[in-house]
Amino acid sequence: MRHRAAWTLVEVVVIVAVLALLGAILLPSLTAARDSARLAGCAAAMRDVHLGLMTYTAENRRRLPPFAFSDIVGNVAISGHWGGATQANDPAIFGRLVGLQAINLSVLAEEGKFSVRRLVCPGADADLLEGQASYFPHTFRFSTYCLRMPPSDALFDAAPGLRNFGGKTLGIYAQAAGGQRVRVGTTYQEVPLTRTDRAYSLAAPAACGNGTFDFSQDAVVSDSFWRQGHSAPAAQTPGPLAAPVRAGWCHGKRFNVLAGHGAVRTVADDGTVADHTVSAGGTLADDDANGTTHAERVWQFFDAAP
Repeated sequence: MRHRAAWTLVEVVVIVAVLALLGAILLPSLTAARDSARLAGCAAAMRDVHLGLMTYTAENRRRLPPFAFSDIVGNVAISGHWGGATQANDPAIFGRLVGLQAINLSVLAEEGKFSVRRLVCPGADADLLEGQASYFPHTFRFSTYCLRMPPSDALFDAAPGLRNFGGKTLGIYAQAAGGQRVRVGTTYQEVPLTRTDRAYSLAAPAACGNGTFDFSQDAVVSDSFWRQGHSAPAAQTPGPLAAPVRAGWCHGKRFNVLAGHGAVRTVADDGTVADHTVSAGGTLADDDANGTTHAERVWQFFDAAP
């Protein structure tokens, strides 16, 4: 009995069709499995960040790492400290030079609390994972995670002379970093650091949440915040060039959120996040409060989301 030497055209078409059908069936499952693995890896990184935060606050009188606006405009919602997009295209604006204290979470890596690679979500683009991109030419650091900075007048209870500096809720942080001492009249006052042992009433209104920030129970770190569809130019000076950041959500419309007590939740965006972040080439309306209304609407959504 002779074996056929070749497939017939019909058989080839049938096989290709079957393979295509199997691919269509299996691809969503494989994609979902990959996304779940990245979310799990991101959650593990966040837990390491939490341990680093706990160690840092224990060593620093219950204070969180220092905050300063990393753009010269002073806008919470697009300040590079969030790991997010600054709209101005002048490379000199990417990473305002205010010393090593400028970027909160990077302080933990600087002090050896964890590897700097833990500051980049496993779902991020390859150049971010390999440390080849940065919004900060002065510090050469980048994070897809962001640490919450509460816009609250209560921050300034011990430094009332710094409250509403320049007419802005967090205005002093456009001039100095948390923990620095600045001159006010004839005296010096320390720029406040956020404490973990008190609740802060928030100046920014929000459609959800209870209007306060309490480290012990609220969202304190999120992934891929303020990175929607923005592409930044490479850093120019000083120091070595950094690759452009091709921004985008690391998990599509889902976010991993770390609470102060250490729990990590995955939250699906109902439109709140997208509505109050920066789209490609877009800008945020000036709210006369350093963009705090935009930022807090997202954070309080994370607080209130199931």
